[in-house]
Amino acid sequence: MKQKFIFTLALLLFFLPQKASAFCNAMRTQVYITTNPGIAQYITTKSRREFLKYASTPASPNTVGLTVARLSYSGKPQPNIEEEDGQVCVSLGAIDIKLGYEDLTVYIDKKYPISSCEYKVTKRHEKQHVAIYQQAMIFFKPDIEKQVQESLKQLRPQIVKTPQERDRVIVEQYQKVMDDLLPLIEHINKVTAQKNQQLDSPESYKRTTALCKNW
Repeated sequence: MKQKFIFTLALLLFFLPQKASAFCNAMRTQVYITTNPGIAQYITTKSRREFLKYASTPASPNTVGLTVARLSYSGKPQPNIEEEDGQVCVSLGAIDIKLGYEDLTVYIDKKYPISSCEYKVTKRHEKQHVAIYQQAMIFFKPDIEKQVQESLKQLRPQIVKTPQERDRVIVEQYQKVMDDLLPLIEHINKVTAQKNQQLDSPESYKRTTALCKNW
């Protein structure tokens, strides 16, 4: 009889905590990442002196074109709210992250007519810069997805008592994910800048200028 009682008690202890712990103990956040490669806008109404003020790094003396772009990101959180036995559990139900280039501008020195060899060669060169930016965004997208998932693993749902607490939890969890992304975004921008500098090497300019006569 004693053995049967112990067995019954063990079953109760096994099942009861499971039901209690199932509430508000895990997050299942949906992650949506959309990319915007941007559409290059070509500006041909400014001189070299005018558009170089937009350059983020010192320009070469041979520069006759400039591509300005910087990867940006934004997000939108959606809460997940559950209720049980009078308690309210809140967590980050979904996060929608947008990644891309809202501003992708290419400047070509206005002294070159659109029909000239110099303009065409410069535009072809700047298109390579545009491609570097856009390809970097696609290349690093899996790393961004991985970083978001890593951040989410560090978060836990919370029981709240007021709408103010609910809003605070969502904002804090969302901000945690976005803050953790910043170093990676900065790394992507740094790598992209390095690739662009390689494209603007003295050797590259020498090959480019050899294609036309009226620089």
